[in-house]
Amino acid sequence: MMKKYDVFIVGAGVAGLYTSIILKKGTPMQVPNEPLSVAVAEATKIGGLTQYAFIQITKKWAFSGSNLIRTLYSEAVQSKVEFLENSGVTKIIKQSNGDFKIQTTNSEFIAKYVVIATGILTFPNILDSSNRFNIGLHTPEEMVKEIVNNYGWKKVLVVGSNENSIAKLTSKLIESKQFNIVSHYLLRTNINFQSQNYGLNEALLKSYDGILFDYNSYKLQNGSTHFLNNLNVTQENGYIKTNAFGETKVSGLFAVGSVTMPISGVPEAIYSGQVTGLYVGHLLEKTTIADPSGRFPFLPREENWKSSFQHKLEQNSDGDA
Repeated sequence: MMKKYDVFIVGAGVAGLYTSIILKKGTPMQVPNEPLSVAVAEATKIGGLTQYAFIQITKKWAFSGSNLIRTLYSEAVQSKVEFLENSGVTKIIKQSNGDFKIQTTNSEFIAKYVVIATGILTFPNILDSSNRFNIGLHTPEEMVKEIVNNYGWKKVLVVGSNENSIAKLTSKLIESKQFNIVSHYLLRTNINFQSQNYGLNEALLKSYDGILFDYNSYKLQNGSTHFLNNLNVTQENGYIKTNAFGETKVSGLFAVGSVTMPISGVPEAIYSGQVTGLYVGHLLEKTTIADPSGRFPFLPREENWKSSFQHKLEQNSDGDA
């Protein structure tokens, strides 16, 4: 018999972790856990791209991405969120009774609601080999300086999800005349969960000193939403369109974080996770243990919900906003 959850979250980066905490806590400050069953499935290891980042919010407010992930994960575990690690989601099916059937590489599950929080890259752990892989975040000129000064690569393979973007970056690297060989390779969207290598086989990898991931290409073509093709909720570029509460045009299917927009970052992940977590929690249970009036002050009191602007957004949104 398939295990059933109230909410099934796909992806354990900042957005997925924070959504799970909000669901279980009702509000971030609440001490007791809400009696909701919440699962988070992660294809590789907890943390997403944030685990490799140094987060700069302002000049004086910055912190390690890995520390943030450890903190969120610890709180989610304490909140009794269930984690399904090394469990890549391969397909989601909306059933006739309104529930969702989630197929993973290991098992199948049922959930009342599903939240997609896969970010832009399914297997960011490929960056673990820091001397062979790097993610290009800045201008081509800055990337050249970083590669030359920090890595000393002479043979570089540029990879990404958008052909035009990686071709342009490759041309810029060649123009710098700092490298012996620069080529590019379009990463597959049909991902092999076993090898977790996007089609980058060993023979190809051995031909180059280092692999440069073109971050810009993922702003143009999301590389993590292949498993949603049957639900028709993704745009041409792979990003998911949602309404003001993170709900897609498939009722009960939500999306949070950078999987919904090219403008990404920790603040956006936290914000969208909070909004969707509070809203889905409200759909499951009108009040919380700590707040009989609902999830106030983040959402309006339950008795005033119908006269609030949130309710108007709820009425007017159809997933095409």
